[in-house]
Amino acid sequence: MYSEIASNKRRSVLFIGLFFVLWLAIGAVIGLLFRTFYNRAANNGYGAAPPPHYGWTPVVVGMVICGILAIGGIIYSLTGDQVGAPGLGGGAGRSGRVPAAA
Repeated sequence: MYSEIASNKRRSVLFIGLFFVLWLAIGAVIGLLFRTFYNRAANNGYGAAPPPHYGWTPVVVGMVICGILAIGGIIYSLTGDQVGAPGLGGGAGRSGRVPAAA
């Protein structure tokens, strides 16, 4: 029994870590897409300006933003609304009423 609980805790930590890494990867991909496709056409009055070179900044910014969102999702899932099936130890939802058993 205790070994199953310990195994579930290890698995939960693993999945939370994978969730975080997945969101970081999503942010990196969005940053790479921005870096690749965003070309602001600038005209300084003397002719077309050269395209800006962003470097790796969009990738880092995308990863930071998605990392913050992932941390928010993890915190919410650990401490957020405890809504579930009343028969499984869940409780009343937002309305405060427990639905009748079918």
